[in-house]
Amino acid sequence: MSNAAPAPVLLADGRVALQFECFPGWTLAHLLTDLDGGTASDIRDALLQAILPSTAGHLVLDLTATPFLDSAGLGAIVAVYRQLRQVSDGARQVILIGPSRVMQELLQLTHLERYLPWFPTRQDAAAAHPWLTPAGNA
Repeated sequence: MSNAAPAPVLLADGRVALQFECFPGWTLAHLLTDLDGGTASDIRDALLQAILPSTAGHLVLDLTATPFLDSAGLGAIVAVYRQLRQVSDGARQVILIGPSRVMQELLQLTHLERYLPWFPTRQDAAAAHPWLTPAGNA
């Protein structure tokens, strides 16, 4: 069962860019737009606001509905990762779900897959991280 989740983040044109689900020990963020120079700072700020409280736990970032990620978007994810690790003395993680092939290649090229593990599906992530299982079968 979910805890109270932050409100969805809207783009200037009114489209939903980010939706949250909160579970004991972790927060799932569904990114529903490109993560690029035009959206990166807003998405970064919204993620930080949602996950920095100690009750938010780990961050699972669902990228399955994210068509494009550029260097600014990757920088936003890295900034969130760094902040989360800093406030938790390294105890809290960021896990990526469903990155596109291009995103996977970018993570490998930059060697960030060491710090930002990714999985094709939430079920694959839950197999590697048992704390993800309270989300049910979504």
